[in-house]
Amino acid sequence: MKQYFLTIMALFSFTLAQERVMLEGEYTYKWGDNETVIVAKSLCYNMALRNMVESYQIFVASTTDIQNYEVRNDLIQTLSAGYLEDLTVVEERIEKEKNVAYYKLRAYVRPVEFKRALQQQVVRKLEIYKPKPVRENEYFAVLKQWELRNNDLCFIIQFKQDGQHYHEFEITYYDSDGFPLDGETIRLFSGNHKQGQIRKICQNLRNKPFETAYYEVWDTKSR
Repeated sequence: MKQYFLTIMALFSFTLAQERVMLEGEYTYKWGDNETVIVAKSLCYNMALRNMVESYQIFVASTTDIQNYEVRNDLIQTLSAGYLEDLTVVEERIEKEKNVAYYKLRAYVRPVEFKRALQQQVVRKLEIYKPKPVRENEYFAVLKQWELRNNDLCFIIQFKQDGQHYHEFEITYYDSDGFPLDGETIRLFSGNHKQGQIRKICQNLRNKPFETAYYEVWDTKSR
């Protein structure tokens, strides 16, 4: 009797896993004079596909906190390629005189498989697109570094500890032949912060020679 009950439960679980849910997505695209009909149709079709996946409740619930467009787009492409079944064009309208394209698509998904794959892909994609530190030490990680037109050198820093910290960076300037021209030390005070917080800090490069082709930056002291 027990074996019979387990068999029934297994068959019931298998049936649930095999149930399919219908999804639909549509999109209207108006193309410009510099675009071809082929390009317009492709864009419209892909946007209808995107709308179909993005509107599915499991996708919505699993990606609420993901705002990165590249991550979301990558997720949609991966799931569309592997987990949409019987994808068909329900309606296609191409109005060349109005430069308007319209697509309505329909497909089916298996919720259990789709959700499992989505959760796995979210972890994987977030790791791939996670910013890699330019440099880091025990106090902070520099996620991004760039220079403004007014010679301000800016850093996006994520702190690894609570408190107030002082950071010292050494800069060496080089000419186009790779010879050093000059150098300077910039000192940054981060103020009060919590572990994990991200701050933008800028400092002017006062001693940067006019003929500088490139420069190197490294941190020499943090406390």
